[in-house]
Formats: sequence, structure tokens, C-alpha cells
Amino acid sequence: MMEFLEKRKTAIRIMKNSFDGNDAVHYSIGKTGLGYSFRKEALARFMFDYCERRSGVYLSKNNQGIICFYLNSIPVCWIYNLWDELCLGLLAIGPFRVFRVLKRSSLVSKARASQGEHLHCWYLGVESDARTMTTAIELRNLLYSASSKTGLPVLAETTMTQNRDVYVRMGFRVYEEIRLRGLVTYCLILDPPL
Repeated sequence: MMEFLEKRKTAIRIMKNSFDGNDAVHYSIGKTGLGYSFRKEALARFMFDYCERRSGVYLSKNNQGIICFYLNSIPVCWIYNLWDELCLGLLAIGPFRVFRVLKRSSLVSKARASQGEHLHCWYLGVESDARTMTTAIELRNLLYSASSKTGLPVLAETTMTQNRDVYVRMGFRVYEEIRLRGLVTYCLILDPPL
């Protein structure tokens, strides 16, 4: 139990520290205000819990990096999904942003569904003071290994051009761009190795 709590604490710290300057995060939870830090924490908790329920959270050996990916068809009890989404809506998104967030989520989900069964890479991040090639390569190799073992493509999304470019250098390609209210979401795919 202690190991799980430490993993959760570390993962949430890394995620929360990476949210500033991320357009998708700002679109979903805002970027200023009295409760901004609280909303970042709530979003990070949601992301961790959602991915952990799908056995999809991996920390680097130095605990400075994290990658979250999972098989899109893993079943999770509906009550957990409902609870997670209620907490996200109430604690992070709020009533004024919920409809636009749901619209964007629906469009991205539709794009993902068009690609069939896949691994979904939701988050990849390394603490800013520990951004080394060693940590990034370790996390990337976990993803490549899972894709190779399953024979499935990996899908990812980003709104940040520098992240898009990193994914492209890792072998991904953009298969769709979703434009909504001035926000461009790049939908990417990495084909499994032959």
C-alpha cells in the first residue's frame, strides 16, 4: 500500500508541475485564479487514477519521469468511470468549461475510435530539472516494447507544437488535426514495429 501511495504522490507531482503553459490544460481548467493550483492537483489525480485503473502508469527508475499508456479496450467498472468524471468535472473543470471540454473530448474520442484497437499514450513527462536523454529513452522504450508485444499502434494527442515535434521524432505521424475554439489538437499515431 505504501508503494502505491508513493507512486501516486510522485506521479501527481510530475504531472502537476508540467501543466503550466499547456494549452489543453488551460482550455480544460483555466490558467489563473485563486483555485488554479487546486484544479491542477485535481486534474493530475484524475489522470493518475484513470490510467492506474487500466494498469497504465509507469515511473522511470529515478522517479523523475512518468508515462501513462494503456490498451484502449481494457474494461473498467462503470461506477469508477462515473466517480472519476464527476470528481474531474466538479473539482477541476467547473460548470463554465464543462460543455466545451466534453465537445473536445468527444471529437478526440471519435478520431481515436477510427483507428481501431490501440494503446493510448495519454501522458509523457519528465521533471524539468531531470530532463535527460536517459529518462526520456527509458520511458519511450517502455512504450515501444508494449507496442511491439501487442502488435498494436500507439495513439497520442497534444496541443503543443513542441510536443508534436517530439512525438514525430519518436516515430509518430499526425493522422488528424482537430480545431475547436482556437485550439488545435494534433492526433498522432505510431505504427507497431513489423
